[in-house]
Amino acid sequence: MELPAFAGNVTLAWYANTNPVITGYNIYFWIKGGASTNKVSAGNATSVTISNLVAGCTYLFAATTYDASGLESPLSAEVSLTVPANVVNQPPTLNAPGNLTVNENAGPQIVNLSGITSGAANENQMLHVTAVSSNLTLIPNPTVNYTSPNTTGSLAFTPVPYATGTAIITVTVDDGAAISNLVTRTFTVNVLSFNDTTRPSDQITAPTANLRVSNAAFTVTGNASDNVGMGAVYYSLNGSGWTMATTTNYWAKWMADVMLTPGPNTLRTYAVDTSGNISATNSASFVYVVNAMTTVHISGNGTVNPNYNGALLAINENYTMTASASSGFGFTNWTDSSGNVVTNRATLQFTMVTNLTLTANFVDVQKPTVSIVNPASNQQWTNGTFTVTGKASDNVAVGAVYYSLNGSDLTAATTGNGWTNWTANVTLTPGTNSVQAYAVDNSGNISPTNTVKFEYVVLKPLAVRINGKGTVNQNYNGALLAINENYTMTASAASGFAFTNWMNGSGNAMTNRATLQFTMVTNLTLTANFADVTRPALSLVTPASNTRVSNTVFAVTGKAGDNVAVGAVYYSLNGSSWTAATTGNNWTNWTALVILKSGTNTVQAYAVDTSGNTSPTNSNTVNLVVPPGAPATLDSAAYANGQYAFVVSGASGYKYMVQSSTDLVNWVSLQTNTAPFTFTDTNAGQFSQRFYRSIFNP
Repeated sequence: MELPAFAGNVTLAWYANTNPVITGYNIYFWIKGGASTNKVSAGNATSVTISNLVAGCTYLFAATTYDASGLESPLSAEVSLTVPANVVNQPPTLNAPGNLTVNENAGPQIVNLSGITSGAANENQMLHVTAVSSNLTLIPNPTVNYTSPNTTGSLAFTPVPYATGTAIITVTVDDGAAISNLVTRTFTVNVLSFNDTTRPSDQITAPTANLRVSNAAFTVTGNASDNVGMGAVYYSLNGSGWTMATTTNYWAKWMADVMLTPGPNTLRTYAVDTSGNISATNSASFVYVVNAMTTVHISGNGTVNPNYNGALLAINENYTMTASASSGFGFTNWTDSSGNVVTNRATLQFTMVTNLTLTANFVDVQKPTVSIVNPASNQQWTNGTFTVTGKASDNVAVGAVYYSLNGSDLTAATTGNGWTNWTANVTLTPGTNSVQAYAVDNSGNISPTNTVKFEYVVLKPLAVRINGKGTVNQNYNGALLAINENYTMTASAASGFAFTNWMNGSGNAMTNRATLQFTMVTNLTLTANFADVTRPALSLVTPASNTRVSNTVFAVTGKAGDNVAVGAVYYSLNGSSWTAATTGNNWTNWTALVILKSGTNTVQAYAVDTSGNTSPTNSNTVNLVVPPGAPATLDSAAYANGQYAFVVSGASGYKYMVQSSTDLVNWVSLQTNTAPFTFTDTNAGQFSQRFYRSIFNP
């Protein structure tokens, strides 16, 4: 079927496809009899307007759907549209009013009128327009004169741009005499929109790109054209407001007079046609060259490349200079004529202006050097005063040398030859002295600090004492040592002793470490203290363990010894209080009389040396046995085969000891047993005489 449309554009609409995979629609159109080469994507909308169709042609339209992956359906059924052609100069008649279709952008239109029947023959007639819609403008006035019976005439008008729709024209014919002879007729004009969408073109012919000129006044020229009609050309210089150019030949050539600024200038232009279409913006950059002299200063030691000092440079042009510091100097910044910092980068990018002054600033960054010539390191000196000497230098100039003795406040040294040599008088302290010195140059750079240590020797004797048993190494007792110098001694304890501490002459402990580090001073006395740590030894001679006695009074005896000296021996009987024993030979032997009780008695004893060390406690037992009522007897004596045998009798259950002697003075114990028992002396035959006795043995 055919679609109704105004010439030049058509709007197509359709129902949405409910399939959830469908993401959009494509519209294909082509001139009937041709191929489907034109395509418009509508996205997911359900209508689309297609413009710029050719008047008088019949078009075919079809649609497709597509999914997210771009897969497209076949073409739908076709619909057709015939675009109306422009109709001008169609002659309506007053007797048969008709419709006239005109193009709003086609310029003046001519309406031919015919069929005028009123009026007498050869009578002058006038055609008056009594009503015109706002869509049309008459040219030049609404009156047309004609002579009857000539029944033709014409009416000229211009459609108002962009005012589309239906215009009703009402015309009245009168004969100029009788009002009754008026004839009124109407006809319709359809004003359709055929919009001009073609952008005009614009070209700058002068200046050409990168042109260099030497005058401030310049005439810009160019060409402009359009498919319908040019409206104007506008220009802007260096971003200024847009200004209309001028023309004498309908913009086929246009021009504009501008005033340039020194340096680069940028011209921009665009054209506007009578339909309001705007061309692309055109631009051209060119240079107005004005030269001025540049002044370049260098502060400090360095170079500039290229050095534009005194050179004629173009105003508003961009240039570059790079500063390079000499050895021992560092680049700091570029400054302008007012001393303001332009940049602290070595490479300066600047735009040339009148009276331009630039300064590259370099500073001295090299430290000075300083050395101490006298004293030499570890030098020994015997006088209290000393003159320190040294040397100093710098790549520019040394400003001062400062020195300090033993960490004192810094003091300025003196010089007589610009610090090539310098001196300082100091008063030394006994012992090691430290001299430090550094130099400062005129830029404030400071040298490393130089340090030399040397010795002012003042000798004094040292007293070293030893308390206890031990040795000292190195033993400086009586030695002459240098005041304020540092020394070391190590104490070593003898066997049985331990080192405790070092003390000074006032009895104050200095350290409990064996190695003493000390600084020599006048009248110094040091004592190494060793303590006795060996415990004394003690033994019980009587009683032997489990001794049996029959007397209540018993003499406990023993021995005691120590690496130094035993101070005392203490004993206790059966857990009683500790009591001091007695000695007659410094505790080599000691004794203690105790009163035993019947049965088992326990004796304990320990020794204490003069250092307070205590021996382990020694303990033995003694049994006090009550003697029996019956004495021992020897019965049934017999001798045979060199052996002598007899029966020992006494109180039953008591022990008796058999002893023998050859002189009745010295007795030897032979056997102890419980009575009664038989004793046999197997050695009796070896003696010329042999005496026997039996005694109670508790």
